[in-house]
Amino acid sequence: LQTYYLYDTDKSPQFELTYLTQIILMILVIIIYTSVDAFLGLVIFHICGQLENFRGRLDNL
Repeated sequence: LQTYYLYDTDKSPQFELTYLTQIILMILVIIIYTSVDAFLGLVIFHICGQLENFRGRLDNL
C-alpha cells in the first residue's frame, strides 16, 4: 500500500507496527463493508415481506 507517513517506516519497530496496524484496519474495513451489504439485503427481504402482508390485507378488504 503506497502512502506517506510522518515517520520513517524502514526502521524495525515502526515497520512491524505499521504493517500490523494496516492488517487490522483492512480486516475491520472488510467486516464493515460486508456488514453493510448484509444489512441492505435483510432490509430488502423485510420490505418484500411487508409488501406481501400489505397486499394480503388489501385483498381482504
